[in-house]
Amino acid sequence: MDPTTRPYARRILLLHLVLLLAVVALVGFAADEVYNRARDQLIAQARSRQELLAKQTASAIDSYYSSITADLNFLRRSEDTPGAPETSMRSSSPPPPPRLLRPLWNQLEGRVSHILYVHRQTLAIMHAYPENTNRDEARVALQPFASWLRDLDKPGVSPYRPTRYGGANLIAVPLNNEYALAAIVPVSNVEDQFFRVVRDRSILATLLDENGVVMVTSDLSNPSFAPATMPAYQTSATRPGHRMLARMRMSELIAGTREYGNAGPLPFNNSSKHHSEAVKSEPRLTTVEPLHVDDRTFYVIINSPISDITAAATTLFIRAFIGGIFVILSVTAILLSTAIRLIRARQRLESLQHEMLTRELNQARAIQLHWLPTEDQCPSNLQIAAVNHTANHISGDFYDWFTLPDGRAVVSIGDVTGHGMSAAFLMATTQLLVRNTLPLTADPAACLQSVNKQLCAQSFHGQFVTILLLILDPRTSTLSCATAGHMPPLLRNTNGFAPLELEPQLPLGIDPDTTYKTESLSFPGGSTLLLYTDGIPDAAAADGSRFTLQRMISTLNATDPEQSPRVLVDEILSAVTTFRGAQPLTDDLTLVALTFAPAFINASPRFKPASLTAP
Repeated sequence: MDPTTRPYARRILLLHLVLLLAVVALVGFAADEVYNRARDQLIAQARSRQELLAKQTASAIDSYYSSITADLNFLRRSEDTPGAPETSMRSSSPPPPPRLLRPLWNQLEGRVSHILYVHRQTLAIMHAYPENTNRDEARVALQPFASWLRDLDKPGVSPYRPTRYGGANLIAVPLNNEYALAAIVPVSNVEDQFFRVVRDRSILATLLDENGVVMVTSDLSNPSFAPATMPAYQTSATRPGHRMLARMRMSELIAGTREYGNAGPLPFNNSSKHHSEAVKSEPRLTTVEPLHVDDRTFYVIINSPISDITAAATTLFIRAFIGGIFVILSVTAILLSTAIRLIRARQRLESLQHEMLTRELNQARAIQLHWLPTEDQCPSNLQIAAVNHTANHISGDFYDWFTLPDGRAVVSIGDVTGHGMSAAFLMATTQLLVRNTLPLTADPAACLQSVNKQLCAQSFHGQFVTILLLILDPRTSTLSCATAGHMPPLLRNTNGFAPLELEPQLPLGIDPDTTYKTESLSFPGGSTLLLYTDGIPDAAAADGSRFTLQRMISTLNATDPEQSPRVLVDEILSAVTTFRGAQPLTDDLTLVALTFAPAFINASPRFKPASLTAP
């Protein structure tokens, strides 16, 4: 090279080097911004999902303990003789054996391991269920709760204690100063119902008591972190999620979600040892959700790693930086390459989000179906068949049946406006309220009024519920019913199926001052009743026509009067499917058919079936 051109060449090379470094710095800055934004977005999604799981789990556990307490307290009140003075808490005479102890056990079996009628001072077992209970062993199991039981002055839930039946809480109702009715609630039942559904092995779901003792954990593969009698922060742990939880103190058990590890502060003291552990700690997302059970505070903790999120964000960072290098080398190549890479990254992200959403919806649907009773749980004197088909993943319709303590059978069907998760939450809330309220009111109208007030006190964004509530009494062969804006049921009489004339009322969740009316009728033996939601008459064909109530009744009347409820349900579903062809459902479809056993023989119905008009 000519010596006179070398300085110029050096200047050009230096200028291009500076420009190259500037472009590389700009590309690096842009790639880092992509990394931070992607990471923040993925963490925000994971945070929202994790908080929702924690709130649902806490609410379900609260309802679980509250329902057991309510059942025990209801038995105590039901044992009081009408017109007699209430038993004083200072009385030393033993109250009479509870008459409803066996029905109570039948209702609580599976949720509690034992129901005990116990002397509070000596822990002597007066009565016990199941009936084959070894009373000496049961008395030993009560020893950890002895002090709490002696001081009990109102229905309550004990602290968590280890027993010979495993870790448990004791729910007790004092009958007087010396006797109490108690139920042992093993935490293994809580684990089976609310923690084994966590199938992702990287997520750790834990329930702590008010002292920080591990009651339940979703990961039973690690024996060093099984439920113990010591606080979680004193428990040895080997897995990252366990180490994170083991170092938490009671002062960190505050509602909310925090990020711990390399990307955030660890919730323990600032000793050098802990600082060295912080460097080694895997970043994790931890959600704490307190729940109040009686006078106690439990904590649901969901703990999941952030490594997958960080890896996904790092992958985007590397690809963006490589794309920037290709911009320097070839503008045309980088434009094409970047477009393809961004589209593929977006498709992968959307595919991942879709798979996660589908999995959550499938899990929600499985939980929803678990709430619906099965036909083998049918009350005596009834034959029942039911079906619930959704317009999408989650249904806003529901049905339920169960037996009241006095032997009467309850059947209900309801429809929540709208679809999706919000409708499903309102459906589950309504079903739970009816189940908890009806045993206390023993009347359909009073139950609907109470449930309506409770729903109106909450915010469901303008959604409301139609419901039909029936109580069947096998002793008097009568049916008591109340409706909140729901379609009247169809009754088979000598002329076939026809709707009953019921006084219409407003749906639940609109006006808290709405009153409802209980109407009663008697049935001939073997009568059949059909309950349904508007998804059946409103089912649409490809030409826009509707299935209609009249077509539904015609289909029913064409069946053999001796057919079972299951055959009736299958006939209606077959007719609807044939009518709409390939047209998808536009609304949830729910149907309940029930036949009264011969024990329901009585006079002809006092209800007059409503007249039908042409569709």
